[in-house]
Amino acid sequence: MNNSWLRYSLSTDSVYCGPSRFFGPQSGDSKEKAFGTTQITDWSNLGKLITRHKVTKSYHNSLLSSTSCLNITDGKAKDVTCKSTEGYESVVAKNRHILNCIIETIILCGNQGLALRGHNKEDGNFSRLSHYRSRDNSILREHLLKSELQYKYTSPDIQNEIIQICGEMIVDDIVQDCNKCPCFGFIADEAADCSTIEQMALCVRFFDNSQGIIREEFIGFAECRVFFKISEQRVF
Repeated sequence: MNNSWLRYSLSTDSVYCGPSRFFGPQSGDSKEKAFGTTQITDWSNLGKLITRHKVTKSYHNSLLSSTSCLNITDGKAKDVTCKSTEGYESVVAKNRHILNCIIETIILCGNQGLALRGHNKEDGNFSRLSHYRSRDNSILREHLLKSELQYKYTSPDIQNEIIQICGEMIVDDIVQDCNKCPCFGFIADEAADCSTIEQMALCVRFFDNSQGIIREEFIGFAECRVFFKISEQRVF
């Protein structure tokens, strides 16, 4: 035990070990509590008691705990909260990287006019491109190869949700560009889909000041609904 850890108490006229006092066991064997909760007043045998205390397990554990506490206080080490936060941030960054790769693959298929899904799960363009990209991306490869994962963000429902979110973002950008112009026009056309539901395609036409061109942009479909007003006739 380093003598720098020895502390003298004026009120009890005794010696104790700093680390054992604050980080040592509060109950148990008297040898383990020596120089901690049990203060030493036997001055004639102080050297022997110090030597005996140095080999106890409680002293070494207390010394490690006190050293860690001082390092955290001096800023030389991070506490448990910081370490847990770093672990959480690492997981978040990893998941964001994986999700970003998936979104970029979906956008690529959309830009190239490719269908995402094929006749089965593994034959689709999305699945093939994702596995091809994972050849040079260890994080994505590890994610795709883990069959026990509950959430892979590659299901058709997730693909459709990502497509919808991308579409909403594109429409928002178009609306912002349109609102910057002094005037604009609507273009609409009505047609029936395969389920005989009347749908109206909506487009906007406006002059883009930043590019100096006239733009015609599609902003979405709207279901056509016919409302009939029935007048009630009363016979008197």
